[in-house]
Amino acid sequence: MFRCQLNCIDELSLRTKLASVLFVVELSNCNEGGFAGTYCVQVELSCRDGGLPPLTSTRQITVRVVDDNDNTPQLQSEVFTVDVHENNHVGDVVLVVNASDLDDGRNAALTFHLEPLDSPQTYSDVVTIDLHSGVITALTT
Repeated sequence: MFRCQLNCIDELSLRTKLASVLFVVELSNCNEGGFAGTYCVQVELSCRDGGLPPLTSTRQITVRVVDDNDNTPQLQSEVFTVDVHENNHVGDVVLVVNASDLDDGRNAALTFHLEPLDSPQTYSDVVTIDLHSGVITALTT
C-alpha cells in the first residue's frame, strides 16, 4: 500500500481509483458553467510506500487544463427585423449579426450561416452573410 499527494494550486486535486493503484488529477473548485480558458501548471507529485522505513518518490509533472466546448453561442437578439430601402446598392450592409460564446480558443470561434426557410421564398439571391463577421449584405438593388 502506498500514498500519493499532489502539491499544487487549490484548483487541482488527486483522486484515488482502482484500490490506490491508479490516481486521477481532477480540476476542482470550478463553477457549474465550466472552466473557461486554457492553462498549464507545474505540480509536484509525491508517493510514499508503507514500508519501514517508508520510501518516497517525487516527480514534477505538467498539467494542461483545456476548455470544453460546453457553452452555446448566444445571439444578441431572438428576432432580427430590418428595413431595406428599395433603392439600395449591391453590397450595402443590411444587418450585422452579433453573437458571443463563453468558451475559449477554438471552442469560441463562431461562423455564421443563413438557413433556408420552409417556404417558397428564398433569400440566397437577395442577401448573403459573411461567414466570419456576421455582416449581411445585399446582392441585388
